[in-house]
Amino acid sequence: MQVISQTGGLLCLSSPLQQGARVKLMCLTDAGALLGTAEMLASVSATQQPFRFISMSEDDERRLRELIQVSLELNRAEQQAIIKDRTW
Repeated sequence: MQVISQTGGLLCLSSPLQQGARVKLMCLTDAGALLGTAEMLASVSATQQPFRFISMSEDDERRLRELIQVSLELNRAEQQAIIKDRTW
């Protein structure tokens, strides 16, 4: 998985799946496994294909939101550190 968001993401595959195919996705994270059903969208290259979530349990949705929030906070802190280092 290259990108993930609350609504979907981008997968790196050896070959694209049929557009519209419904798949079960499981992502292993530090907070545990996330499981959802997704619909495959039109591939953007021979190996990259976006998807959109069509269902996910409330617990998995909450865990995904929390993981995204933590990631955003870490990125923000890293960028602030870079800016601070550049101003010295």
